[in-house]
Amino acid sequence: MIDAHTLRCAVGGKTFVPVVITERRRTPALLTVELPAGVIAGQIFRLLVRQISVTRGQRQVTGMFQFSIPVRKTGELLRTEERKLGVIRWMARSLVKGDSWTPVISRYLENVVARVTAFGGNPAAVPPSPYGGPRDGPHGCLPGCLPGWVVAVLRLLGFWKAV
Repeated sequence: MIDAHTLRCAVGGKTFVPVVITERRRTPALLTVELPAGVIAGQIFRLLVRQISVTRGQRQVTGMFQFSIPVRKTGELLRTEERKLGVIRWMARSLVKGDSWTPVISRYLENVVARVTAFGGNPAAVPPSPYGGPRDGPHGCLPGCLPGWVVAVLRLLGFWKAV
């Protein structure tokens, strides 16, 4: 455990992460993956996440998702990260203290700021914007230039109605 809200675990084979059962049907969470040093553009890392519940002593899969992380060159990643940063900063302004999503979005914002910096960008030059990054112009880039999962989170949180 890193802190009261952060669990670090090595991956490979099977890794079980306990999830606290709450009264809510949905518990906000953030899954962050750190790739090993020395990755090469063109590599692809795949992750499969399953939610397993135990009912009457039997394990059963109650939810599952899979995603791939294609490794690209830094120059190809900066603009996408700047877009995410602008949209998430804009979205974070609307969250209220005590909202269950606030700590998740705050942590994610820290991660995106770190990636923009690591890719050679200047996070201070990316203002909050519902349209993306500083190079996207007055009409922005939505919805086509943001990854589908970012759009899904915006819709889930009520920040983005059908476009």
